[in-house]
This record gives sequence, C-alpha cells and structure tokens, in this order.
Amino acid sequence: RPFSKTLHLTGKVSINQDRLAHIYSIVEGTVEDVKVRLGQSVREDDLLAVIHSREIGAAKLQLYQARLQLELANARNDMQSRIVSNATDLLECLRSQMPIREIEERFRDRPLGDYRERALAAYASFIKSDADVDRLEGVSSSGAVSGKSLLAATATRNADQATFQSRIEQISYELTTTSLTTSQAVKESEVKVLVAATSLQILGVDAGDIEAINPAEQGEALSHYTIRAPFDGTVLSKDVVLREQVRPDVMLLSVADLSTVWVSADIYEEHLPLLHSLKDQTITIRNDALPDQTFTAKVFFTGEVMDEATRTISMR
Repeated sequence: RPFSKTLHLTGKVSINQDRLAHIYSIVEGTVEDVKVRLGQSVREDDLLAVIHSREIGAAKLQLYQARLQLELANARNDMQSRIVSNATDLLECLRSQMPIREIEERFRDRPLGDYRERALAAYASFIKSDADVDRLEGVSSSGAVSGKSLLAATATRNADQATFQSRIEQISYELTTTSLTTSQAVKESEVKVLVAATSLQILGVDAGDIEAINPAEQGEALSHYTIRAPFDGTVLSKDVVLREQVRPDVMLLSVADLSTVWVSADIYEEHLPLLHSLKDQTITIRNDALPDQTFTAKVFFTGEVMDEATRTISMR
C-alpha cells in the first residue's frame, strides 16, 4: 500500500519569485499621477502610474512627423504613377503619329505634368515641317519653288524629327527615374515610421498609445508614459509620489501574485536520501500556525549545495 512519512522541518513561506515584478520607469521624468496604494489588488494591464517624460514626447512627435512624411510621399507617388501611366500612353500615340486634335481630345482631363507641353510642342513642330516638305515636293516639279527652298524645308523637318525623337527618349527616361524616385521616397518614409514606432516600443509605450498619437488632440499628454501591471497581483511596495523625479535605476513599485507562494524547507543531512525521490512530487504540508489546515505543494527544486552553517539543503 502507499507509504507515507512525516518530517518535522524548519522553513519559511515566501513570495513566488516567478510571479514577482519589480517595476521601474524605463525613462526619466516627473511623476504625473499615481493610481494605486500599498496593498491594493490590481489586474493585469491596470494603470499604476503616469510619468511625464520629455523623451517620450519627443519620440512620439518624431513618429507623428514621420507618418505625415509617409502620407505625403504616398500622395506624390500615387500622382506620379498616374502621370507616368498617362504619359506612357501619350508617347505611344505620338509614335503612331496620331493627329494632334485627337490627342488633345483623348488626354484633355488626364494629368500629364509638364510632359504634355514638352512632347506636343516637339510633335507639332515635326508635323508642321513634315507637312511643309510634302507641300513643297508637290509643287517643286512645276518650278513654282526653288530647289533651295525644298532643301531648307527638308533640313528643318529632319531637325524637328530628331528633336521629337530625342524628346520622346528623354521623357521615357524621366518617367522611369521619377517613378523610382517617388517609390524610393515612400520606402524611406516607411522605414522612418517603422524606426520611430520601434523606438517607442523599446521604451515600453503601449501599442494603442503609439497608434493614437495626435499632438493637436493630446497636447501635453503626448509626453505621458504609462506604467501598467504586468499581471494580476498585489502592490507590495510603493516608493513613488506625485511630482517626484524618477530615473530608470530607481524601483517605483513591486507587484506580486499571491495566489501561489513558495515554501522553502530546510532538509537535514539525515534526510538527504529522500531528496531525489521527492523531485517533482506532490507533498502535504501542515503548519503549527494553521493547525486545522492542510496544504498540497509540488516540489520543484531539491537544492544542490549544502549550507555550511546550518548543514541543511533548501528544498522548495
């Protein structure tokens, strides 16, 4: 049948160190508000204190500015994408020598930037000089115009054609480079937003606070740094008061979850053979202070080094 053995040991009840939090402010600042009192029970994510921090305010403003720059970069990129698409269509129409009147009708309400004027001006000059050559060639055989006039008109047409082709090539190149420039500006702005947001996350700012940054609505509250409870527990120490200057190396509060505690028992030399068999086992504990109650506990640590003074090993 099951064997049980009762041992009378010395020991102590202590806080569960796995559920104890020493709370510090990551940033320097001034205490704006304290929401808890000593011994108060708190729930996870409850607000404990509010710190006024210039560092937090500056970081939030930097993120807000980065978001505005990203918004502007996206707007410019969207507009440039429309212009590039329209200008590409315009160049195709020009290459096919579509009549100017039809081109103007097709692209009247489509944004083209300065490409409209630059492309159509070169195209119009070429179309006019080409028409002049056709007209002079028709009457040159009759002797109505001199051969010199025809040669001059031909030279002008060839020059206008070369200018037109060069203008098309230049515009095509500019469309590619401007698209790359605006898309790169968007990527750079996205990186700035990501870096600024990550900086706030490293400082421990809540995701909701990061998302809701608005200097116009928040004003001075933009610099508030909130300290919240990491889990359900009880406030065991409170070393923070209003208007106090705080630093990252000074503990403000400690919160412990007292739903479970540790029992440290002193195991004497004569009981050492039992330690190995007790590891990870559930035992029953009684305490003279509470004679009518029995507690169960799981052994999770059976010690490694014997205390030289007491000749005991601590079992938890």
